[in-house]
Order: sequence, then C-alpha cells, then structure tokens
Amino acid sequence: MQNIAPLIASDFLAAAQEPIIIFEIYVGGAWINLTDLAGKNYVIDVSISLGGAEMTPNPIAGNWSATISNEDGIFHPDHPSSAYKDYFKAGRKIRIWIGAKYGGVNYSWQRIIGYMEVPRFSIDDRTISFSGFDYMQRLSDTQFKKPDAYWGSISTFSTGKKPSDTITVTEAVSVAVA
Repeated sequence: MQNIAPLIASDFLAAAQEPIIIFEIYVGGAWINLTDLAGKNYVIDVSISLGGAEMTPNPIAGNWSATISNEDGIFHPDHPSSAYKDYFKAGRKIRIWIGAKYGGVNYSWQRIIGYMEVPRFSIDDRTISFSGFDYMQRLSDTQFKKPDAYWGSISTFSTGKKPSDTITVTEAVSVAVA
C-alpha cells in the first residue's frame, strides 16, 4: 500500500482540491510524462478500471484507455523528423498516477502499471486512442506447458552428519491449471 503522508484523512474530505492525473510511457529506459512533455499536456482523456482480488481464485486484471492529442502529428510513426514518432506501439509499458493538489502541493499515487495494446491514430480529429491492461493480465494470459508446473519454494537443509541426512521442505502454492 502506498503511503499518503504527510496528508491525513481529513485532507481528502476538504473542499476545493484540484484533481491530478499523470500518464507515463516507458521509452528508451526512462518514464516519459505525457501530461508534461516539453511543457505541454497531451493527455485528453484517461479512464481506468482497477483489477484485483474478487470471489474467484483467478487473477482479475485492471484495464485502462486513453486519448492523446496529436495535433501536429508528432507521435505518428511515419512522421519524418519527430523525436516522438516511436512513442506509441503495442506492448509499450505505461503508468497511470492519480492524485490531487492539497495546500498548493501536488500529491499523486500510482494506480496502474501495465502495457498498451495497438494504438489507433485518427487523422480527422488528430488524436491517438489506445487501451491496455495492468500486468495482472500477463498472469491471466500465462499458460503452462507442463502438467507438473509448480509455483512454490523448495529449501534443503543438511543435518551436518552425512550428505544423505538432508531434509527437503516444500512450500506449495495451490494453482488450478486447466
């Protein structure tokens, strides 16, 4: 769980806070903030649905969608000279933070870390629309190749007397493999 300090619960109930959303993509080994790229906010809209545990043993992935302004075409992969032309492609890592301004200070907390699906470039309204999932989806999509797939840990302890006097402790994790 993320810490909310120095804020306290009553701060969240006070009036007149300014909501904040930060949308980042991972490019070239660094997180790029699209809400403040070269001093400009390119994010038009972001929607998130958080995943997590429910009344099922199966993982439940969170999902998200976003619309980005591409008014100058700088994000299009066919742009001849833009430094940003490779920013949007399937599989790109993303982070979404939400928060608010309290007492003139911005506070934000990471809510989604995941990846984007194939972006859709619209020439007519000069936008990019795309969506994706948090990393729980990768776990949901994983299919085991062996019937004896094992998630757990094995520790071997020696009694120190002779090599055959060892004890193996196995901590199993229940996983249903269909």
